[in-house]
Amino acid sequence: MSLIEAVKEIDAGPIYFQNSFMLDGTELSDEIRNIQGIQFLRIIKKFLVKYPNVKSKKQSGKGNFNKRRYPKDSQLNINKTIKQLFNHLKINNNKLYPSFFHYKGQKYIVKIFKEKI
Repeated sequence: MSLIEAVKEIDAGPIYFQNSFMLDGTELSDEIRNIQGIQFLRIIKKFLVKYPNVKSKKQSGKGNFNKRRYPKDSQLNINKTIKQLFNHLKINNNKLYPSFFHYKGQKYIVKIFKEKI
């Protein structure tokens, strides 16, 4: 995760802070967003504590831009196994863009939750 200065070009501004975090591969969309939020707040806090004595470094390489997801991107291929679909299932938001598939003229919604232990 990076805190960069906004400039006209996409993903091209100087980097102020970076941090990383590990996922174990079982996290669902809400859990991933929560972890990202916590890490984002840590970077912002670090920036504010050090401001105005914040140093940046120039980015190298080509900028990165992830395309926006749309509801149609949540469609499942029913010919794949659950194991093959797991990464797709876990990133879909059960409320805003749940997984779905079409079968025999019907649309079916698939939501995934973890059992609390």
